[in-house]
Amino acid sequence: MEELSSREKLILQLTVNNFISTGLPVGSRILWKNYNLDISPATIRNIMFDLEETGLLEQPYTSAGRIPTDKGFRTYIEDLIHYEKLTEREKRIIRDNIESIKNNIDDLLKKTSLVLGKLSKQLSVVLTPNFYSGIFEKLELVDVSSNKILVVITLKAGLFKTIIIEIDSHIPKSELEETARVMNERLYGLTLAEIKNTIDRRLTNISSGNKGIIRYFIEYSENIFEIEWEEYAHLGSTKEIIEQIEFKSSEYLKKIFNLLEDKKTIINIFKKRKNEEKITVTIGKENVDTNIDIFSVVTAVYKIENVKGTLGIIGPRRMRYSKVIPLVKYTAKMLNETINAN
Repeated sequence: MEELSSREKLILQLTVNNFISTGLPVGSRILWKNYNLDISPATIRNIMFDLEETGLLEQPYTSAGRIPTDKGFRTYIEDLIHYEKLTEREKRIIRDNIESIKNNIDDLLKKTSLVLGKLSKQLSVVLTPNFYSGIFEKLELVDVSSNKILVVITLKAGLFKTIIIEIDSHIPKSELEETARVMNERLYGLTLAEIKNTIDRRLTNISSGNKGIIRYFIEYSENIFEIEWEEYAHLGSTKEIIEQIEFKSSEYLKKIFNLLEDKKTIINIFKKRKNEEKITVTIGKENVDTNIDIFSVVTAVYKIENVKGTLGIIGPRRMRYSKVIPLVKYTAKMLNETINAN
């Protein structure tokens, strides 16, 4: 793209800012009046025409002002944006909400999505990571009745899964503890995927513990270690987003309801970004999926031990990027710190 002049940059920046604030097409006289520019409305109009010629602005209908294109928003974000600082109150709200939940990762991620949505007034998303790369810490075997045992599987990330297995006869507590001990020795530090793929080899030739339980784990490892913590999208603030001006349009309403009814699109979009090292922003048709090609998506990565997840927001293309991007970044930072402190 041809380098913009300082005047073109200014007019593009002001046009984007005004459109973000109002949601309405922006005319030359509006810019001249609102920003007290020292150039005439006619000159501003000519510059806007030039920006339209280069594909940065467009005219939604005849005799209207201009609005930014996807390309115009991209130029704004990469070259012209001035980020806003979060207020101390906003930081405290994020911090207090996230730190209020210490031990339950699922509740923590849900709470994070709610606070991010409330502050951004967009559709917030926190994607639970796929924990097959999570590190096994221990399992516990607890006698709950004469023919049932509670199995508790814990990951280093603090997540756990419980299942009930049925047995033929009562097993003493000391034997259950010994069985758990020897299994933990063989499996500690492995990922769930490694355990599922190699458990038969790792649990053979064990001289102590209950042979029946060990055999059960080998035969049913696919189910036992089929952790149900695969990617799941926690969504927040659906009410706030549909109150925005764009959702007076049936196209916007239809697409946002499609997303809410079928989370697979959201999960796939956020899952693809888990290896990004920085904040990622995609605008409009930069999003390939047609259910999301009129929205913008801002995401950041967080980590639970060695497992990566993503969080962020989905909203109209005219979202307040100068505020939303720092908000997503700070929320990811606080989530990282809270999870890994626990």
